[in-house]
Amino acid sequence: MNEQLQRYLRSLTHSPKTIIGAVSSGFNVPTSLLLGKDRHKSIARARFAGYLLMRRAGYSYPEIGRSFGGRDHTTAINGCKRAELMVATDSAFAVMISHIERSIGE
Repeated sequence: MNEQLQRYLRSLTHSPKTIIGAVSSGFNVPTSLLLGKDRHKSIARARFAGYLLMRRAGYSYPEIGRSFGGRDHTTAINGCKRAELMVATDSAFAVMISHIERSIGE
């Protein structure tokens, strides 16, 4: 199966809206704050989780940035790197990522 078809099939069940909603629910952060400009630590952590989950679902960095309030692709790259580091060093964060992945059927 070619890559474009695989991405399309994933997007049917793992749309940005679905992933963002699951992150919002899992981290108990309103969607409006995830998509907004607030840089409070708890909101940034949830946003980074969303970036990582979208990346794992096959979205490109520009697609991730656009889905999170029109951010630049470099913001998504940095956020994914930070989320990967948090997964490696913060067990609670890693558990939350796993829980959200299971809830959306990754």
